[in-house]
Amino acid sequence: MNNKVELDAEIIRAGAGSGKTTELVKRFICEIENLIRAGEPEPLAKFVAITFTRNAATQIKERIREKIIEHIQLAQSETEKRRFRRLIGKLAPAHIGTIDSFASSILRANAIASGLTPSFEILDPAIFESRFEEHFNSEMVRLVENDKEIGSIVARFDWVGLRNTMLKLRLCSARVEPVLNDLINSGDPVKRAIARLYFYLKERENPLLVSFSDVLNECKKLLTRNPKLFPFGFIFVDEFQDTDEVQWEIIKNIAMQTSSSVLIVGDEKQSIYGFRGSDYTVFKKAEEELQKEATPKTENWRSLKNILDFVNYVFKGSRIGGKEYKPLRYVRDERYLGNVELALIDPGDLDTESHRRVIANLIARRCYEGLKGEPEKRFRIVKDGAITEATPGDIAILVRKRNFLQALIPALRRVGVPFITYRGSGFLDTEEICDMLAFLRFVENPNDDISFLALLRSPLFGFSDDLLVIICSLEHDTLFEKFSFAQTLKEIDSSERERIKSVVDLLNSLIRDYRIFPPSQILMRFLESTYGWAIYSSLPDGAQKVENLKKLIMRVIEIEKEDFENIAEILEETGKGEPESAIEFENERAVRIMTIHSAKGLEFPVVILPMWNFESKGSQNNGAFLVDRDKIAFRYYDPQAREFVGADEQSEYQQLRENIKSRMYEEEERLVYVALTRARDCLSVFLDERFVTNNKPEKLPDVYAKMKEL
Repeated sequence: MNNKVELDAEIIRAGAGSGKTTELVKRFICEIENLIRAGEPEPLAKFVAITFTRNAATQIKERIREKIIEHIQLAQSETEKRRFRRLIGKLAPAHIGTIDSFASSILRANAIASGLTPSFEILDPAIFESRFEEHFNSEMVRLVENDKEIGSIVARFDWVGLRNTMLKLRLCSARVEPVLNDLINSGDPVKRAIARLYFYLKERENPLLVSFSDVLNECKKLLTRNPKLFPFGFIFVDEFQDTDEVQWEIIKNIAMQTSSSVLIVGDEKQSIYGFRGSDYTVFKKAEEELQKEATPKTENWRSLKNILDFVNYVFKGSRIGGKEYKPLRYVRDERYLGNVELALIDPGDLDTESHRRVIANLIARRCYEGLKGEPEKRFRIVKDGAITEATPGDIAILVRKRNFLQALIPALRRVGVPFITYRGSGFLDTEEICDMLAFLRFVENPNDDISFLALLRSPLFGFSDDLLVIICSLEHDTLFEKFSFAQTLKEIDSSERERIKSVVDLLNSLIRDYRIFPPSQILMRFLESTYGWAIYSSLPDGAQKVENLKKLIMRVIEIEKEDFENIAEILEETGKGEPESAIEFENERAVRIMTIHSAKGLEFPVVILPMWNFESKGSQNNGAFLVDRDKIAFRYYDPQAREFVGADEQSEYQQLRENIKSRMYEEEERLVYVALTRARDCLSVFLDERFVTNNKPEKLPDVYAKMKEL
């Protein structure tokens, strides 16, 4: 039975295109205004705004920034303008971000109480796996010799299988540790040994070996032991359907400790991150615990009528997201009703790769026809109230998996359709931002050899490694001194010496002026003097690189207002995990290609959707163990019985496997819903008949079969 919680809370179940982010930002700004009028000196410190993805967090920050700028322009007095202007500079470090970034800030601020070192970082799963493998191998050699019970399970799982089991358990520690604690006293020797081994390995880990799940788990424990740590008054939670029980416990505990007002916004139909552990049933649990029924928002301000009619038909009668589907309501009121195209493709006897190329070629040809074909085949959209033809930047191709790009990209090139792929990498990890941070670090400290070397190897200068080896061998203290001296070396080609001289003159000028002028001006001068805008624009994904550079300059301008030093360090600290800049799609000259997951929260005038190879892979559910919410099951070989435990259809393992598989199909249905509702004016779906015919369990509403009926 759920515990009842007394909180000042509101829950909004916001359907696709209902303007939930707009509503959240509106509430945020309203509360900020109230705090400013009440004389609160640090209003942003009273807020926590949490969302599931970094992309969504960035979008919320950008929307809030825009609203603050509007308030500055409309302010009635200089005092009011000054207060709102100050908020711009405080926005970057504000508690507006993902749950893991928020939990990390709590743990760092309370390092002694949490038991974690303040310098911990959430490791990328690949790095975590590599370091865990080293830790496992070194500890197990010693442990197998001294602990017979644990040693016996190596024979059952094999070394690699056992290591992978421990790794998977560690990567979802927040969910499995309560279960593993119970297994310590299990009568099953295998389960008991697994639990003992897990906690043994964790106790002896390097304290810097921290995963996403660890941060949530430790934050939850900290809040349980140390109530009333925070001064918050308002907690806004976006994309609540993509959280899980542990995240809800963290949010709920903070709200209870601080008597904060809570606004929860989400939609179970758009829960598509089950592979990361999200659990949309937490939405219902929150309703029950808070004794609040969610307010539904079914009006759709995004899509034209024909698209909404199509979506409503496909999902009519389904229980998507655990609730009976409620039709989205059309509110745009345009005389053009939009266009939906559905192509059913029969692959015949083609193999997978050939079939993939066929679909890619059809999509490429439809893009070409929609842009340059006969008038009746061109995509028509509504822009500024008028019906017009779509440009490349109005089109998005949303793919289920990135491996489809191997066929799609060559197909688009053959027909001459310009495109840009959304990589989804972190803002600070992109080539152009790394180059600019290296420049800022260098002009702040010309003795920083590492940053200067990175700068010399960047596309802006592109000095060869052979030349840099010669320069690095010179007998001077710093690399910049060596580089400056190199312009006099006769063994270096004269044209290279001239190039070195021009770079030295430019950098000396920028180093000198950096002490006088704002860093943003120095950064823009650097890009202009090196033809940086043109160089990055000409590289693959050039449009994305240019937008990232613009975003960086805006960040530098914000930091300047607070008169911070060490700009590069501040940027790195406040931008950790932040996604690349969102491109203004309408102004782009290229078709946008991205995964459906990357498109979450976005909208496009034209969406092309290849529904190919959507099936879940059974191999994902055939490991040595399965974990599902609060259950763990094992499958292993018993050498004494000479059989696999967990292989029987009625076993705990096989039942859990079927439950997980069923939920994967349910999530696939939600993924289709998210993909279809990204379209604003035109929707073009390419449906694989082979997949429609097969692979769908009868117990689920078959959205693919409904499409086929049309």
